[in-house]
Amino acid sequence: MKSFLMIGQSNMAGRAPVGSFPPPQGDHIYVFRMGRFRPFGQPVNTDRMQPGFVSGIGLAEYFAEACVGDTGWDVGLIPCADGGTGISLWAPGEILYDHAVFMAKLAMRTSELAGILWHQGENDAGDPEKVALYESRFLDMIGHMRHELGMPDIPVVIGELSELRPDGGYDENQAKVNVILNKIASEHGDIAIASSEGLSLFDGIHFDGASDAEFGKRYYKAYRSIAG
Repeated sequence: MKSFLMIGQSNMAGRAPVGSFPPPQGDHIYVFRMGRFRPFGQPVNTDRMQPGFVSGIGLAEYFAEACVGDTGWDVGLIPCADGGTGISLWAPGEILYDHAVFMAKLAMRTSELAGILWHQGENDAGDPEKVALYESRFLDMIGHMRHELGMPDIPVVIGELSELRPDGGYDENQAKVNVILNKIASEHGDIAIASSEGLSLFDGIHFDGASDAEFGKRYYKAYRSIAG
């Protein structure tokens, strides 16, 4: 089995209501739960399950579907994303970072870790100081994570933020983060980026199910561009 680590905030976890878009064909998709890969089911990343704010459809399962369709692999997803988290909470030594590394290492007992999927930045976009530090913080996190996993060249796919505000206008703050994300991808041959162009939001913050499905396909296309 090839496995993929899911890290970042709520648009990696997924928030579109389950049932609002057809699920992927899940025969060869698995989710890492309680130390074992279990058959796929939605939601994949259960970081929020309280009334009125529930984990849901995400991009990663459609990434997995595209991967299965292209390669025939069994694909395992390792859900570690946590909604509302800033990049500083993913720094080496922080709980979210340590949790992701631990889960990846545990999953590597029964799978081959094949990539890291990252979507995050909405939390930091409104603070110029955080935006200025974003590139260095991201590269420090990924560098340490690769080292701890013993995989210095593991492919990493990052996704652009939506450039829509909740009112439908242009979000210049999130666009600034996208400039940084594209710079990172352009300067590192083992990091690829998936475009968010044309994707829509169902609540002004989170991608809807159809957009998650499209975004997942774009993540996989980006992955193939660096993984071969």
